[in-house]
Amino acid sequence: MKKERKSNFELLRIVAMLMIISYHIYVHTIYDQLVSPNSPFAVPVLFKRLLLPLTFSTLGLAGNGIFILISGYFMVGKGKNFNIIGTAQKLICQLLFATVILMVASVVIHKIAPNFVFEMFSINHFHVIGWFIGFYFAIILSAFLFFNRFLEHLDRKGYLLLILSLFIAVEFYWTGTLLDSIATGVRTYCLGMFYYALGGYIKRYDPFSKIRTGALILPILFAAAVVYLSAYDTESQNILTYLSGNKEQAYTRCLPVFGNETIVAIILAVSAFELFHRVEIGSIRVINFFAQGTLMVYLVHDNGLFYAIFNRKNWARLLYHSSLSFIGEITLWTVCVFLIGILVYVAYLAFIGLGRRLKLLVIKK
Repeated sequence: MKKERKSNFELLRIVAMLMIISYHIYVHTIYDQLVSPNSPFAVPVLFKRLLLPLTFSTLGLAGNGIFILISGYFMVGKGKNFNIIGTAQKLICQLLFATVILMVASVVIHKIAPNFVFEMFSINHFHVIGWFIGFYFAIILSAFLFFNRFLEHLDRKGYLLLILSLFIAVEFYWTGTLLDSIATGVRTYCLGMFYYALGGYIKRYDPFSKIRTGALILPILFAAAVVYLSAYDTESQNILTYLSGNKEQAYTRCLPVFGNETIVAIILAVSAFELFHRVEIGSIRVINFFAQGTLMVYLVHDNGLFYAIFNRKNWARLLYHSSLSFIGEITLWTVCVFLIGILVYVAYLAFIGLGRRLKLLVIKK
């Protein structure tokens, strides 16, 4: 009998994906519009209203971490007792299906709106869309080959030392630079191993059990305050530099940019994970189904086609005139993109069902 999924973690997957979508809307569209010389904010003035879009500037990075934390929580104690082949097949099949769907959508959109400029899809996009897929599989494969067995032999002190060592290696400038100098992506890979190991550590030792649930909101508020303070410092320095230089040129706004390893994303990811870890809602089929479609949602929307669609909205002007309308629009777009991905996932399930029926006709018993 198949074990029911815990819907608190499935709901967390959905929340993490919504965080990633809103982050992509910000980083691939809103950010460029805000720092554009044509932006209504392109004057050397500190705008409190710019704190709103900055709220989304680390959400996707934290969302990535949440997915790895969940995997570590459920897989660290399994050793080699999980289906790595099945995981690889799932990733490949959904990636291929998403690529084909985007190819078809590109042709249809081009025929309907020939003046709409966007990146047309080809089968070569199978290799380049969804960087997180390769990152995720590298972590899971490492767990299957050696990492799970290594973690099983550690006592609590040794396990904690490993987590802290990975954290330091990723976060500190010199060690992080050393990792990046070994090969592109090594630092990000170590970050993934940190999240994975931490997820297992939480499952095994429950280190945050003595912290009150309400207190878990404080790290999230702290992370938001750090982001806002970073924006204030960055923009203040940019304004001073502009005013002391050649003011005949147009002012270009400067907003902080964060990498995968930013401490803010880690704080958000761990705090959100622990909050949902404590939620008791049993197993709810609707939530579980939507959560199962999050991989397809990610594959469908993280590409040049959707970036071009996002960019059709003048987010900078909307924010300039109404903060409430800005929040409402980005929320609406995020939910709509999520639902589009779920519809594609439903089509994928139907295609898989059809493929299984054809298999019975083609392959001999």
